[in-house]
Amino acid sequence: MALLGGVRQMRIIECTTIGPYIVLVFDGPLPFTGWRAIVVDDVRYDTLPGIDAGNDCLAIVGTHDMTGKDAIFVE
Repeated sequence: MALLGGVRQMRIIECTTIGPYIVLVFDGPLPFTGWRAIVVDDVRYDTLPGIDAGNDCLAIVGTHDMTGKDAIFVE
């Protein structure tokens, strides 16, 4: 996870669509605290925790291919 001026940023390495959601897999463990959403390409997405999905995954509503993009973790 990169810290750019105190901002937590990670690369999305895989996306999988499951029904109305897209599961995002990141290049490392997600931060434990201090965020509730991600910003990708200047668009904010509220996140859904993935139960038993691992510490490097989360889900958002929609069908977006974000593979290879950077996500910023925000409140």
